[in-house]
Amino acid sequence: MIEPTCRLLHSIEKDGQTPELRTLILQKEIAQAGYRLVRKHRTPQDAHLYMADIGLEIGHAMVQLEMLALDLGLVPEDCKELGLKTTWQRYKEFWPEESK
Repeated sequence: MIEPTCRLLHSIEKDGQTPELRTLILQKEIAQAGYRLVRKHRTPQDAHLYMADIGLEIGHAMVQLEMLALDLGLVPEDCKELGLKTTWQRYKEFWPEESK
């Protein structure tokens, strides 16, 4: 059985997808996660259902981000590594001097 990867999905995706369109899809996925968070707080009895939806929306956003990197000729893993390193550096800037 074929296991889907972002590279596979990107390679079989229908033509016409541009980085600009992909960013709109990405924004929609993130907005859906935000909306589900609002609904989760308004209807706490259904919180577990909204959390499942939030996980799915985050997953969709992650796929779209990787596919955006591929659209732009970038290596998704390199982008993530760079993001982790620079975020780590930013976090360390706020630590007390004795913790560094």
